Amino acid sequence: PKVSGDRLLDNPLVADVQSGASFKFDGSDDRVILPTSTLNRPSDGTITAWVKYDSIGTSSSTWINGSIISKGDVYFSLTNNSSKNLVAYYYDTGSGANSNIAGTSVLETGKWYFVTYAWTPTTSLLYLDGVQEYSGTNIGIGYNWHSNAETQTGASYIGDTPSGAASNGDFDGEIRQVRIHNRALTAAE
Repeated sequence: PKVSGDRLLDNPLVADVQSGASFKFDGSDDRVILPTSTLNRPSDGTITAWVKYDSIGTSSSTWINGSIISKGDVYFSLTNNSSKNLVAYYYDTGSGANSNIAGTSVLETGKWYFVTYAWTPTTSLLYLDGVQEYSGTNIGIGYNWHSNAETQTGASYIGDTPSGAASNGDFDGEIRQVRIHNRALTAAE
């Protein structure tokens, strides 16, 4: 009786998802590995999570400062240290092109944020604490455009990048209640 659409609501069997418990990442070598089928090239989707950074990486790259969730060369994370904005990033290994969209608010350490990235084949949206930070044309930042075999068949990661090689890709802080939807949620949702 507690099922609504594609989500279970207030079900005691999934109480851990709603409990407020979080994963604690130390910023050096922690990651949660998700099954290969997670984020496996959906044409529409949404990722939501609660995040709190204890520190923010110092790389000038546009994507590797605290990866919230990633698969192949697609990342939902924080931009470079000087901007400290939420970002969705995509690298096309075929063309060598980088694409990213970024929010406008400067994130602070020690503060919880509710972050959302939603996409359709034509649109990308970023929300921070329920407020739209970015809306525009999807320029490849979705899991359906990527030709990289790792993105198509590899695992997804919470708290790190797939290679694990970029030290600033490691998340330093806490992540909780990660939710992945197989459709783009509306602004009201």
